[in-house]
Amino acid sequence: MWITFWEKAWKFGVLYLYLLCKTMRDMKTIKDLGLTKLEETILSCLIDGLYAEPGFSDVDAKDIALELGIDIKSVRGGVGSLVKKGLIWVQETETMGIPKSQQFQIIYLRKEYYYLHPEWCNE
Repeated sequence: MWITFWEKAWKFGVLYLYLLCKTMRDMKTIKDLGLTKLEETILSCLIDGLYAEPGFSDVDAKDIALELGIDIKSVRGGVGSLVKKGLIWVQETETMGIPKSQQFQIIYLRKEYYYLHPEWCNE
């Protein structure tokens, strides 16, 4: 039996939609990661603050504390917990002439969790 181009295209389209739906169903959300409410809130705020190309960040704990209106110590505790769980990493900045207490700690989302970011998920 001769299969036309359109029949093949239709079958391919059905297969593509099946795989797409399966992938979407299998993807985890922040809620599926087993985080505390504070960790979820901090991670969501971090992801919302990641506006540029994948991998770039200029977000630090002070930004998150200001955005959420919570104590900086609570944010740092939540960030430390997320680092231990392997979702994020923190880079210390070294700016000449600025006291260590006033320097930034930039927070980055680990590459294996880019799928949580609405724009980075396709990278």
